[in-house]
Amino acid sequence: MTYSVPVTVRAEQYALHSLLNCYLREHACIHQQIGFSDQPDQQHWPLELHRSWRQHGGHLLRIDLPQQARSLSLLVDSNDFSANLRYLTQCYGGEPLQALPFATVTRQLVQELCLHFDQPLNEELLGQIDNSRDFIGLLLQQAPYCQTAQTDAVDAYISSEQQMSLGHAFHPAPKARVGFDPQQLQHYSPEFGSAFQLHYFAVAPALFQQADNGQISAAQMINQDLPQALDIPPGFQPIPCHPWQAGYIRSLAPVQQLLADGQLLDLGPQGKPFYATSSVRTLYSPDSQHFYKGSLHIRLTNCLRKNAIYELETALYLSQLLEQQQLSQVFPDLQLLLEPGWSTVNPQLADSEQNILVQEAFAMIFRSNFTADDLSSYAPAVAGSLFSENPFGPNRARTLIGQYARRHDLAFNGAALQWFQHYAERLCQPVLYAYFERGLIFEPHLQNVLLGMQDDAPGKVILRDMEGTKLVREAWPLDTNTTLSAQGQKAMRYSREKGWQRVAYCLFINNLFQAIFYIAGGDPILKHQLRAVLGEVLQDYLQQFPSSHADEVLSEVLAGTPLPNKTNLLIRVQKQADKEAGYVPLHNPIVAPLCETAEASNA
Repeated sequence: MTYSVPVTVRAEQYALHSLLNCYLREHACIHQQIGFSDQPDQQHWPLELHRSWRQHGGHLLRIDLPQQARSLSLLVDSNDFSANLRYLTQCYGGEPLQALPFATVTRQLVQELCLHFDQPLNEELLGQIDNSRDFIGLLLQQAPYCQTAQTDAVDAYISSEQQMSLGHAFHPAPKARVGFDPQQLQHYSPEFGSAFQLHYFAVAPALFQQADNGQISAAQMINQDLPQALDIPPGFQPIPCHPWQAGYIRSLAPVQQLLADGQLLDLGPQGKPFYATSSVRTLYSPDSQHFYKGSLHIRLTNCLRKNAIYELETALYLSQLLEQQQLSQVFPDLQLLLEPGWSTVNPQLADSEQNILVQEAFAMIFRSNFTADDLSSYAPAVAGSLFSENPFGPNRARTLIGQYARRHDLAFNGAALQWFQHYAERLCQPVLYAYFERGLIFEPHLQNVLLGMQDDAPGKVILRDMEGTKLVREAWPLDTNTTLSAQGQKAMRYSREKGWQRVAYCLFINNLFQAIFYIAGGDPILKHQLRAVLGEVLQDYLQQFPSSHADEVLSEVLAGTPLPNKTNLLIRVQKQADKEAGYVPLHNPIVAPLCETAEASNA
């Protein structure tokens, strides 16, 4: 496929669109600093903007930057106040209007927020945005093989993990990978399709730390996958890590001392190939019974992706709790990828900070893997690979729906409504039931949800990343008999209100609204119909699982109450941890069923 727009310009466009998405939803819409016009300004528009309007139509979006007494303007496809837009031109500014370069626009947007919060210009965030743009440019230049169609079940799944090419559209620097050099980017990033070996150390038995669910130990999980050629002294326990992480581990002074003392051995990269999943740090091999979710001291999007000690504890605790809940008995189309154990190295140092540093560096969470039968029977695909921009071709969800339409002899729009209903039901019902009935707060964002495809339609939903699951504090009081640390107990308990914010944001805004946006493909009628399907799914849930709490909350959603939108950009502007992110109200586009509307009007 050839493009008339240079790769560097396309990379800047994609990077800028993500920043604009965040800026509009989190700030400009909230403060009423936007305006739309569908009439060209013959006097003030530059010639290239007129040409774009004649070619594409659309609306001129004006974004006011009052702290700087300036504004930005560009053509967009609609005036949808959920601020999920397609951008049709570059940004213009100044008097008279003139096209602005990428660096100018990003700097003005970040500067506006910094002035709003009375902070100096956040150069770190600008660097992350540039880093994300550079990654996209490198990916566009390579056009890796993994973007081509795969037919084998294993290859199809691996390809799905590699296809979040541009990341999530509502993160300001979705592809930032600060810490990888260009060669490492291509070797360790899933988008480039590379495979690599795990790096092994061996540790004296007294320093090996593990925990498990009582069915299989972490050591057994590791030893199941050991390369035959691995030379391990008697009594020593091998411990795997990501090959990039091995370099970071060796740089730590306590580790250098352990190596010098012979309590730790560096065995190097060995064994079968593993593939990075969409999270980059979680590794997959079709020949292993477990995924390996290791620490990776790289700043991905915003956070250093390390496993904190309390996260090891909560991942296992929540996996055991969820296994006891047996949600799959209520929802046969739900599958949870549980995390049955973890391991690390505990050098037992007198300096607790240095000890934690080593523990977190080696920390590894093991996640249940798909079997060969799983892959062949329902072909799991990462939701983020389907409901996101595909820079290498048509949107993948629409491609699947086209196949579904041909299989069932349907027109595309009719097939899209059926297909989306299959997905929304299988996702909404267990997630809402878990929250309202069991006090369980899943995190069903696009990267944590996989669709089990059967006959080209979603037949199953798979949820992963149990560490991200939380408990409603009112439903799950503190457990005095647990071995969990106080930090672990605190981290996994949310208030009922905060729990709903997390569920609503991940389920609706991050996931289903993006599904609707990409399935509709710019068709405003289909978009409205898909939103109506979602309203019907929520109404059906209330009928199947009635409760006063669910009725109170979902009735407000169906009545159009704004939804909580996570402040992915504002948290970075203020240089705060992701867990400190707040929520701002977002226009709720879900269309309530007619019967519900009629009842409300008669009340």
